[in-house]
Amino acid sequence: MALLQINILNAPNIKAGKCTEAYVTIVNKTTKIKIKTFKSISSISPVWNQTLQILASKSDILEISVQEDAFGIFPKTIAFFSIITEELFNSSSETTFLSISMNAGLNIQIPKINIQNTPIIRIWGEPLEIIITRENSIIPNIVTKCIDYLSQTKILQEEGLLRLAGSNSDVQLWQQKIENREEINFFSTNADPHSVADLLKRYLRALPQPLIPEKVSQGVVAILKCYKTLYYFY
Repeated sequence: MALLQINILNAPNIKAGKCTEAYVTIVNKTTKIKIKTFKSISSISPVWNQTLQILASKSDILEISVQEDAFGIFPKTIAFFSIITEELFNSSSETTFLSISMNAGLNIQIPKINIQNTPIIRIWGEPLEIIITRENSIIPNIVTKCIDYLSQTKILQEEGLLRLAGSNSDVQLWQQKIENREEINFFSTNADPHSVADLLKRYLRALPQPLIPEKVSQGVVAILKCYKTLYYFY
């Protein structure tokens, strides 16, 4: 996998006045499953001059589209373009650009990847600020998936949740799938909640910096102790 920088510039052929947005969707070339969609800022010019950072592999397809009247009831797709990401991986030492001009006049530049100098992109153990930038989300996808599954009423009543260990083989398999950006669906497989909770704990433990910074951790502990005292008092 590599980090692609997609430079969305402008769309001079689109009339100004309507809210217009550009979308980039990563699609698995084999399964045709949409992995992630990234959205540009809204513009009525439309001029973006915005760079989207997207984590992609050679087996992906990039679908680029432009929607007009994005805040309206019926947004209209006025431009569409797709490209196999394998075309962006360049083994030469010189970095080149793939320039795209779509039928709406949308101008996009994507630097090709120099596979000899591209560092390995990982998810496990990466700083939160890097992950949320890549995923264009305020919460890492794996954390959202785990919490959505564990927050079910029947699972919240599970004894020893977040205390008892789960299946080590399941957790290792999921971790490998996360690194390979394979789809994980805890609901369809009726996953063991203790294993899902174990996966979440391992992910948080692997972060290079604690989820709660040390400079505020003592204050958080003090608040929890105060809450516990009030709970028993009432």
